[in-house]
Amino acid sequence: MRELFERLLVSATPASRVLLAVWASTPFFVIVLLAHGWALTSDEVRAGLNAGPMWALQALLLACVALNLTLAWRLWPRRGRRERVPRSAMLVCLSIGVGYTALTILSGTFTTCASVILVGVLAIGLLIFPMSTMFVAYLVCTGLIVGHDVGVLLGLWAYAPALGPQAFVSDQPTWWLTAWREYVFYAGYVVLLD
Repeated sequence: MRELFERLLVSATPASRVLLAVWASTPFFVIVLLAHGWALTSDEVRAGLNAGPMWALQALLLACVALNLTLAWRLWPRRGRRERVPRSAMLVCLSIGVGYTALTILSGTFTTCASVILVGVLAIGLLIFPMSTMFVAYLVCTGLIVGHDVGVLLGLWAYAPALGPQAFVSDQPTWWLTAWREYVFYAGYVVLLD
């Protein structure tokens, strides 16, 4: 698998690298959108969520998916060309990075394993995209996380804005939060293996 991945990267054009990132991340975002949509309609689960941040995350993830699919649609005809696509590469890196970062922040940076997946996604980005592109994405994602942490320390907002107190019973996550955390971990792990 590793040899196949290395061979693909060596022969990949700039456009096909963007397409690889789109195809690796978009299914994850779509499944999260669907799962969160279900959660927001389930009385049991919705009781443990803060609807405002959840709807904001839904809007952001929908925008990320729309941007990724638009980039894929534009780049598909040019996938075999060697021409550089710096704007598309930057947009897809920011879309994926900001989407994962928002998911990480809203669910609690250290409560879920989303932060581990975010680090892995950034590392894979270094294999696919130029260092300068990933540096910008890294700065944006790190800035969001640090800004959130500072706000939490100053008492400006909640640590895990999307989660309410009913997400835990006797300091243990509910069944649905446990299932969500495991999905994020294993789905993210699969993305990292691709």
